[in-house]
Amino acid sequence: MKQRKRYERSDVMAPSAHKTRNALIALAAIVIMLAGGVLALWNLAQAHSQLGDTGLSASVEKNGGKNTATINTQVSDHVITTVLVFIHADKDESVLSSAKLLSLDQSAGKGFIVNLPIDMAVSLDEAQSTLANVFKKQQSQGSIGVVSAATGVQISHVMVVNSYGWEKVLGLSNVGATQLAHQATELLSILHTDMSAPELLNLAETTHGIGRKNLSVVEAPCTSIAGTDGATQTVVDPEQLGLTLGTLVEKQ
Repeated sequence: MKQRKRYERSDVMAPSAHKTRNALIALAAIVIMLAGGVLALWNLAQAHSQLGDTGLSASVEKNGGKNTATINTQVSDHVITTVLVFIHADKDESVLSSAKLLSLDQSAGKGFIVNLPIDMAVSLDEAQSTLANVFKKQQSQGSIGVVSAATGVQISHVMVVNSYGWEKVLGLSNVGATQLAHQATELLSILHTDMSAPELLNLAETTHGIGRKNLSVVEAPCTSIAGTDGATQTVVDPEQLGLTLGTLVEKQ
Protein backbone atom coordinates (compact mmCIF):
# COMPACT_ATOMS: atom_id res chain seq x y z
CA MET A 1 0.00 0.00 0.00
CA LYS A 2 1.38 3.37 -0.94
CA GLN A 3 1.77 5.96 1.76
CA ARG A 4 0.12 9.29 1.15
CA LYS A 5 2.49 12.21 1.09
CA ARG A 6 1.81 15.10 3.44
CA TYR A 7 2.16 18.61 2.12
CA GLU A 8 2.56 21.76 4.17
CA ARG A 9 0.18 24.53 3.19
CA SER A 10 2.03 27.70 2.45
CA ASP A 11 -0.99 29.86 3.38
CA VAL A 12 -1.27 28.49 6.98
CA MET A 13 1.37 29.52 9.49
CA ALA A 14 2.71 26.74 11.71
CA PRO A 15 2.45 27.31 15.47
CA SER A 16 5.67 28.33 17.14
CA ALA A 17 6.89 28.25 20.72
CA HIS A 18 7.09 32.04 20.64
CA LYS A 19 3.44 32.42 19.64
CA THR A 20 2.32 29.84 22.19
CA ARG A 21 4.15 31.73 24.91
CA ASN A 22 2.56 35.01 23.86
CA ALA A 23 -0.88 33.41 23.90
CA LEU A 24 -0.35 32.12 27.44
CA ILE A 25 0.84 35.54 28.57
CA ALA A 26 -2.25 37.16 27.05
CA LEU A 27 -4.52 34.60 28.73
CA ALA A 28 -2.86 35.22 32.09
CA ALA A 29 -3.33 38.96 31.61
CA ILE A 30 -7.05 38.48 30.93
CA VAL A 31 -7.44 36.35 34.09
CA ILE A 32 -5.65 39.02 36.15
CA MET A 33 -7.85 41.75 34.67
CA LEU A 34 -11.02 39.78 35.43
CA ALA A 35 -9.89 39.16 39.01
CA GLY A 36 -9.02 42.82 39.36
CA GLY A 37 -12.43 43.77 38.03
CA VAL A 38 -14.17 41.57 40.59
CA LEU A 39 -12.20 43.13 43.43
CA ALA A 40 -12.82 46.60 42.04
CA LEU A 41 -16.57 45.99 42.11
CA TRP A 42 -16.38 44.78 45.67
CA ASN A 43 -14.17 47.63 46.80
CA LEU A 44 -16.62 50.08 45.28
CA ALA A 45 -19.52 48.49 47.11
CA GLN A 46 -17.48 48.22 50.30
CA ALA A 47 -17.16 52.00 50.45
CA HIS A 48 -20.84 52.09 51.38
CA SER A 49 -20.97 48.99 53.58
CA GLN A 50 -20.08 47.72 57.04
CA LEU A 51 -17.40 45.29 55.90
CA GLY A 52 -14.15 45.06 57.78
CA ASP A 53 -15.57 46.41 61.05
CA THR A 54 -12.50 46.96 63.23
CA GLY A 55 -14.47 46.51 66.45
CA LEU A 56 -15.75 43.10 65.33
CA SER A 57 -12.28 42.13 64.05
CA ALA A 58 -10.71 43.00 67.41
CA SER A 59 -13.40 41.04 69.27
CA VAL A 60 -12.95 37.97 67.04
CA GLU A 61 -9.18 38.10 67.53
CA LYS A 62 -9.46 38.54 71.30
CA ASN A 63 -12.53 36.46 72.11
CA GLY A 64 -12.89 34.04 69.19
CA GLY A 65 -11.46 31.27 71.35
CA LYS A 66 -10.08 27.92 70.21
CA ASN A 67 -11.52 24.53 69.39
CA THR A 68 -11.54 22.86 72.79
CA ALA A 69 -10.94 19.15 73.25
CA THR A 70 -12.74 17.14 75.94
CA ILE A 71 -11.61 14.15 77.97
CA ASN A 72 -12.76 11.77 75.22
CA THR A 73 -11.68 13.79 72.19
CA GLN A 74 -8.83 15.66 70.58
CA VAL A 75 -8.72 18.58 68.17
CA SER A 76 -8.78 17.44 64.53
CA ASP A 77 -6.36 18.58 61.84
CA HIS A 78 -9.13 19.56 59.42
CA VAL A 79 -9.12 23.01 57.86
CA ILE A 80 -12.41 24.46 59.10
CA THR A 81 -13.80 27.98 58.90
CA THR A 82 -16.60 28.75 61.35
CA VAL A 83 -18.68 31.89 60.95
CA LEU A 84 -20.92 33.01 63.81
CA VAL A 85 -24.11 34.54 62.42
CA PHE A 86 -26.30 36.81 64.53
CA ILE A 87 -29.72 37.45 63.01
CA HIS A 88 -31.41 40.40 64.64
CA ALA A 89 -35.06 41.44 64.51
CA ASP A 90 -35.94 43.30 61.31
CA LYS A 91 -37.11 46.39 63.19
CA ASP A 92 -34.82 46.29 66.22
CA GLU A 93 -31.11 45.51 65.83
CA SER A 94 -30.70 45.04 69.58
CA VAL A 95 -33.06 42.05 69.65
CA LEU A 96 -31.59 38.68 68.69
CA SER A 97 -34.00 36.59 66.61
CA SER A 98 -31.69 33.63 65.99
CA ALA A 99 -28.05 32.60 65.97
CA LYS A 100 -26.20 30.14 63.77
CA LEU A 101 -22.79 28.65 63.17
CA LEU A 102 -21.82 28.33 59.50
CA SER A 103 -19.05 25.74 59.61
CA LEU A 104 -17.13 24.90 56.41
CA ASP A 105 -14.84 21.86 56.51
CA GLN A 106 -12.57 22.26 53.49
CA SER A 107 -10.72 19.04 54.30
CA ALA A 108 -13.88 16.91 54.20
CA GLY A 109 -15.65 18.96 51.51
CA LYS A 110 -18.78 19.49 53.60
CA GLY A 111 -20.32 22.02 55.92
CA PHE A 112 -22.97 22.59 58.56
CA ILE A 113 -25.42 25.29 59.46
CA VAL A 114 -25.99 24.87 63.19
CA ASN A 115 -29.03 26.47 64.77
CA LEU A 116 -28.08 27.75 68.21
CA PRO A 117 -30.86 28.32 70.76
CA ILE A 118 -30.91 31.98 71.75
CA ASP A 119 -31.87 30.94 75.29
CA MET A 120 -28.68 28.85 75.55
CA ALA A 121 -26.88 29.29 78.84
CA VAL A 122 -23.74 31.44 78.70
CA SER A 123 -21.47 32.89 81.32
CA LEU A 124 -20.91 36.64 81.49
CA ASP A 125 -18.70 38.14 84.21
CA GLU A 126 -18.96 34.87 86.16
CA ALA A 127 -22.76 35.12 86.18
CA GLN A 128 -25.17 32.88 84.28
CA SER A 129 -27.22 34.47 81.53
CA THR A 130 -28.65 33.64 78.11
CA LEU A 131 -27.30 34.50 74.69
CA ALA A 132 -30.35 36.65 73.95
CA ASN A 133 -29.81 38.72 77.09
CA VAL A 134 -26.08 39.17 76.46
CA PHE A 135 -26.78 40.28 72.89
CA LYS A 136 -29.39 42.76 74.17
CA LYS A 137 -26.82 44.30 76.53
CA GLN A 138 -23.59 44.04 74.55
CA GLN A 139 -24.63 43.48 70.94
CA SER A 140 -22.49 41.37 68.61
CA GLN A 141 -19.05 42.50 69.78
CA GLY A 142 -19.73 41.47 73.35
CA SER A 143 -21.43 38.19 72.40
CA ILE A 144 -18.68 36.45 70.43
CA GLY A 145 -16.69 35.26 73.42
CA VAL A 146 -19.65 33.82 75.31
CA VAL A 147 -20.69 31.75 72.27
CA SER A 148 -17.18 30.37 71.78
CA ALA A 149 -16.88 29.52 75.47
CA ALA A 150 -20.29 27.81 75.60
CA THR A 151 -19.78 25.78 72.40
CA GLY A 152 -16.05 25.04 72.56
CA VAL A 153 -15.75 26.19 68.94
CA GLN A 154 -13.26 28.68 67.56
CA ILE A 155 -15.00 31.57 65.81
CA SER A 156 -13.23 32.55 62.58
CA HIS A 157 -15.56 35.38 61.55
CA VAL A 158 -18.85 36.97 62.51
CA MET A 159 -21.81 38.26 60.49
CA VAL A 160 -24.70 40.40 61.72
CA VAL A 161 -27.76 40.50 59.46
CA ASN A 162 -31.56 40.55 59.48
CA SER A 163 -33.65 37.64 58.20
CA TYR A 164 -33.53 38.88 54.60
CA GLY A 165 -29.77 39.30 54.82
CA TRP A 166 -29.40 35.71 56.02
CA GLU A 167 -31.25 34.47 52.95
CA LYS A 168 -28.78 36.39 50.80
CA VAL A 169 -25.87 34.85 52.71
CA LEU A 170 -27.29 31.39 52.04
CA GLY A 171 -27.09 32.25 48.36
CA LEU A 172 -23.29 32.22 48.60
CA SER A 173 -23.40 28.46 48.06
CA ASN A 174 -25.09 28.91 44.67
CA VAL A 175 -22.87 31.58 43.13
CA GLY A 176 -19.15 32.10 42.66
CA ALA A 177 -17.12 35.22 43.28
CA THR A 178 -17.76 36.73 39.83
CA GLN A 179 -21.54 36.48 40.07
CA LEU A 180 -21.45 37.61 43.67
CA ALA A 181 -19.51 40.73 42.77
CA HIS A 182 -22.41 41.89 40.61
CA GLN A 183 -24.77 41.47 43.59
CA ALA A 184 -22.39 43.28 45.92
CA THR A 185 -24.30 46.52 46.43
CA GLU A 186 -27.45 44.89 47.80
CA LEU A 187 -25.67 42.29 49.94
CA LEU A 188 -23.16 44.66 51.46
CA SER A 189 -25.81 47.22 52.33
CA ILE A 190 -27.38 44.75 54.79
CA LEU A 191 -24.30 42.85 55.98
CA HIS A 192 -22.23 43.82 59.02
CA THR A 193 -19.06 41.76 59.42
CA ASP A 194 -15.42 41.72 60.43
CA MET A 195 -14.48 40.37 56.99
CA SER A 196 -12.90 42.53 54.31
CA ALA A 197 -14.00 42.32 50.68
CA PRO A 198 -11.30 39.76 49.71
CA GLU A 199 -12.11 37.66 52.78
CA LEU A 200 -15.80 37.66 51.95
CA LEU A 201 -15.02 36.70 48.35
CA ASN A 202 -12.87 33.85 49.65
CA LEU A 203 -15.72 32.68 51.89
CA ALA A 204 -18.08 32.78 48.92
CA GLU A 205 -15.70 30.67 46.84
CA THR A 206 -15.25 28.17 49.70
CA THR A 207 -19.02 27.89 50.23
CA HIS A 208 -19.64 27.58 46.50
CA GLY A 209 -16.95 24.89 46.23
CA ILE A 210 -18.58 22.82 48.97
CA GLY A 211 -22.02 23.33 47.43
CA ARG A 212 -25.48 23.69 48.93
CA LYS A 213 -26.11 19.93 48.71
CA ASN A 214 -23.16 19.32 51.05
CA LEU A 215 -24.37 21.86 53.61
CA SER A 216 -26.42 20.18 56.34
CA VAL A 217 -28.75 22.11 58.64
CA VAL A 218 -28.64 20.72 62.18
CA GLU A 219 -29.78 21.72 65.64
CA ALA A 220 -27.10 22.27 68.25
CA PRO A 221 -26.91 19.26 70.59
CA CYS A 222 -28.29 20.49 73.91
CA THR A 223 -29.29 19.29 77.34
CA SER A 224 -31.57 20.89 79.91
CA ILE A 225 -30.32 21.36 83.45
CA ALA A 226 -31.51 23.18 86.54
CA GLY A 227 -29.78 26.51 87.04
CA THR A 228 -28.62 27.97 90.33
CA ASP A 229 -31.92 29.82 90.61
CA GLY A 230 -33.91 26.64 90.00
CA ALA A 231 -34.93 27.61 86.46
CA THR A 232 -34.29 25.20 83.59
CA GLN A 233 -31.32 26.14 81.40
CA THR A 234 -30.47 25.02 77.88
CA VAL A 235 -26.81 24.00 77.67
CA VAL A 236 -24.97 23.19 74.43
CA ASP A 237 -22.96 19.95 74.46
CA PRO A 238 -19.48 21.04 73.21
CA GLU A 239 -18.25 17.48 72.67
CA GLN A 240 -21.13 16.38 70.46
CA LEU A 241 -21.06 19.68 68.59
CA GLY A 242 -17.32 19.39 67.91
CA LEU A 243 -17.68 15.79 66.70
CA THR A 244 -20.49 16.88 64.37
CA LEU A 245 -18.55 19.79 62.90
CA GLY A 246 -15.30 17.83 62.60
CA THR A 247 -13.37 20.19 64.85
CA LEU A 248 -12.98 17.27 67.28
CA VAL A 249 -12.30 13.56 66.77
CA GLU A 250 -12.48 10.72 69.25
CA LYS A 251 -9.22 9.73 70.90
CA GLN A 252 -7.69 6.56 69.51
